[in-house]
Amino acid sequence: MEEAANRFRRACDHYERALPLATGSELKSQLYAKLAIANFNAGDIADTIRWAETGIADQATGKTLTVLHSIAGLGYRNLGDLASALAHDQRHYELVVAEGNPKRISEALVKLASLESYQGKFQSALELCERAHATFPQENRIVGITEHEILKLLGRFAEARRALIQSRGATPAFIPRLEDRTSGATELALSKLAAEAGDAREAREAYAVGRAALEGDDKLMVFADALHAWILALEGAGAESADQIVYAEGRSANVAGSASTLRDIFTMLTWAALIIGDYRNARRYAERYLELRPYPAYATIAYYQVGEAYLGLGDTAQAADAYERVIALNCATYASGQAIARLEQIRQTE
Repeated sequence: MEEAANRFRRACDHYERALPLATGSELKSQLYAKLAIANFNAGDIADTIRWAETGIADQATGKTLTVLHSIAGLGYRNLGDLASALAHDQRHYELVVAEGNPKRISEALVKLASLESYQGKFQSALELCERAHATFPQENRIVGITEHEILKLLGRFAEARRALIQSRGATPAFIPRLEDRTSGATELALSKLAAEAGDAREAREAYAVGRAALEGDDKLMVFADALHAWILALEGAGAESADQIVYAEGRSANVAGSASTLRDIFTMLTWAALIIGDYRNARRYAERYLELRPYPAYATIAYYQVGEAYLGLGDTAQAADAYERVIALNCATYASGQAIARLEQIRQTE
């Protein structure tokens, strides 16, 4: 991964040197877009936003302006600035509507849906997914994946599974390796969903398929390593899970530039540690997850995990405080319902 990041950083250097030589505003705008994308791929989010905003301020037009708003939205959501992300994603949607391309309109609606879900606005998020599917029914992969994430947050696991499986029927990517990566990532998502639903058998089966498709993709293999620790815990292999947890935590350094991947890793390690009764490390992993500033809907999961860790350690006061933090986020997730139930149990024993 470091080699790939360095490759993108070298590309950034070339693009920056080309900027003073650019003749015409359109060429300069295209260089701003290339700089924003290359910096994003290199994991340099601040420079991603800087170049995207510079291109927009420099009055880019046409498809280049559309790209700049899209990449700026990605940058801001990576930093957790959902208000700025929404402003750019809304403008991106308006621009693709003006272009009249149904596929791009569908993709823009899905981006808006994910932002709504991050803030706990699940009904409007699901409605946006329905609009996205109706706009371009032929391409249901990104819609299905996003819809499954929303339904999973709500604890509607059977519906989430159905949405994810339906996404498999999308038109394959033109580049075979890209299709392999996308298919493998979908299988890992199915495995993670099964783990959340407590189905160790399906989690194991989907994990095996996904991992085989992703050999050589270091970023997703680290994700798979953490997922494997969780599956082992579900299967009752406590000692093997403990060893895998240590291994996956060590490997997490390989994806230090990807906050979203680190969040996934630490939440999976937390679940694994909770299952095998390693409550001190479970608390540590959940707190590490919170340090990565998850979106409000996902923070409900992290605080619930912190509560479960404290409960396992016998500290009901700290557990209750964590559960109350879940409720204070005002996101009606599955984790919120679990936190409310735990608080009731604690109060009944006082």
